[in-house]
Amino acid sequence: MAKARSRNRIVLHLNSRMALEAIILNRLEMIPKPRQQEWLRGLLVQGFRDECQVLRQEKDVAQADDRMKFSGWLTDEAKRQTSEQMTQEPKARVQKVNGMTASKPFAELGRIIG
Repeated sequence: MAKARSRNRIVLHLNSRMALEAIILNRLEMIPKPRQQEWLRGLLVQGFRDECQVLRQEKDVAQADDRMKFSGWLTDEAKRQTSEQMTQEPKARVQKVNGMTASKPFAELGRIIG
């Protein structure tokens, strides 16, 4: 029975020179002595739960990436084409206004307004 009890006990030394560990120690001192173990247990369990959730999310993202690998070339191609279009100099647009071609989009507007 003594062996089972020693497995459940955790001895942890926090370093007060580490900012987060110092905050934990300060908070622990403010908690009444009978509730300190309960608070530490909750802190440990919550931290472990959060870590498991992060690992699960990373695993889900990796699986999604594996499912979409075949289409990666599509997005890479689209990105390449977009970047090529942005690096090319814009071409002057030729518009037809009242049957006439104008290289300036508002060239005929002066005639209409007066």
